[in-house]
Amino acid sequence: PGAATAGRTRAITTEAENKVDDLYILAFKVDPDAGTETFDYYVAAKQLTPTDATTGQSTWTASLKVKEHNQTFVMVANALGTNSKVNEQIADLVKDGSSKVGMEKMEVLKELTETLSADEIENGFNATSHPLTMYGQTQPVQIGLDKTVTLTVALHRIMARVQVKFEGNAAVATNFSAEEVRLYNFNDRARVIPAFLQETT
Repeated sequence: PGAATAGRTRAITTEAENKVDDLYILAFKVDPDAGTETFDYYVAAKQLTPTDATTGQSTWTASLKVKEHNQTFVMVANALGTNSKVNEQIADLVKDGSSKVGMEKMEVLKELTETLSADEIENGFNATSHPLTMYGQTQPVQIGLDKTVTLTVALHRIMARVQVKFEGNAAVATNFSAEEVRLYNFNDRARVIPAFLQETT
């Protein structure tokens, strides 16, 4: 790709980086014999506590279906306001005629994608206006009757933050001063959830 003629810097606060505005929970049935996971349903969670500026944690509540089998829950945060309308992509998973109920987990999750706007393709990701979509998942868990289950999930942003640090002699401003840093070969689209989803902490 050709080099950009001018660089742009967009900075947001740590609080903004960690903020969760909306949270969708996708439930997957865990087969008791084979251990395979298939899509069952989704729910939108409601926020109970705002994101703590120090810990980056927030609390949400949702009514999950009682099942005799284990379920794995995949979380998608900040789906509203995305360029590709990720929230509508999630709703389409259960829509008549295009329902993905019963499909294998990774086949379902690869349907969720986000793209850059035309301006972002030209000038880079706009962190001040583009929702920082995140994902996470739980260990398999059984939801029983009259039982409140606490699920702790670490959310991972689909947009990587790149930090450049100078150490040693390069860290002394009188010896070395960077004028610009460039990152090439950025994608204009991304899966909301990676192909190999293993993180549960």
